[in-house]
Amino acid sequence: MATEPEHHVDNRGTTGCRAHSEYASAKRSDTKRYARYFHGMLERGVFLAPSQFEAAFVSLAHTDADIAFAARAAAEALAAA
Repeated sequence: MATEPEHHVDNRGTTGCRAHSEYASAKRSDTKRYARYFHGMLERGVFLAPSQFEAAFVSLAHTDADIAFAARAAAEALAAA
C-alpha cells in the first residue's frame, strides 16, 4: 500500500507531516485533541483543514510575519489542547 503524508497531531502534541503506513496507525491518532487544536487555531486567526488527515502547505504568498504568527498560534493552541 502506498503511503501519503498526512497532517496530524498525535497524543504527545506533535504536529506535522507523517506518512501513515497502515490503517491501524491512523486509527491511533488523537482526533479529539486535533479538534481542540483546530478550534484553538481558528480562535487565533489561523485557518486549517478540519480533518487532521489533510495536508497544509506554506506558499510564497506567506510572509515571514505570517509564518511567525502561525507558529505562535500553534504553540498556544497545542498547549491549550
